[in-house]
Amino acid sequence: MSDSPSHSVPSWVWLFTGVATGLFLAFLYYLAGIQTPAEGDKEQTSISQRHSVKQETPKTPSFDFYNVLPDVEVSTAKGKGQISSKTINDKTTFEVLLQTGAFTLPKDADKRRVELLLLGLNVNIQTIDIKGKTLHRVQVGPFDSNSGLKNAKNLLKQNGIEHIQRQSPKK
Repeated sequence: MSDSPSHSVPSWVWLFTGVATGLFLAFLYYLAGIQTPAEGDKEQTSISQRHSVKQETPKTPSFDFYNVLPDVEVSTAKGKGQISSKTINDKTTFEVLLQTGAFTLPKDADKRRVELLLLGLNVNIQTIDIKGKTLHRVQVGPFDSNSGLKNAKNLLKQNGIEHIQRQSPKK
């Protein structure tokens, strides 16, 4: 009688199975590292493709603050430099917003938005393009009264959320 079993699998079959399994696991690892482009990235790619085909002159950004700033009054009577909203050409007034962050990824902006919504604040996200880079601003407001603004600032401070105060013309 022989010592080896009659139904043994050849060693080359085990070797082939090991190599195939290893390659399959390596492929899965590669797929896990690939990130699908977000919608902002798709727009960025299409814009860069358009610029590579045609050499267009870059558009200069248009800023309203050159026209807006001369008509803004800063009152220093109370010592805190509160900005009073004044009508410009009797048509435009200002709204006060608190910006709590500017994020490159929309999911980060949504995460901050949810945090602020849970605090009971009025939150919106403004998407802007600056020098070919998309930013998602998370803003609280607008505020109708100084007391509402103070309450929101205190709430943000209590929860350790940094913010800056912005004024922009009402739309």
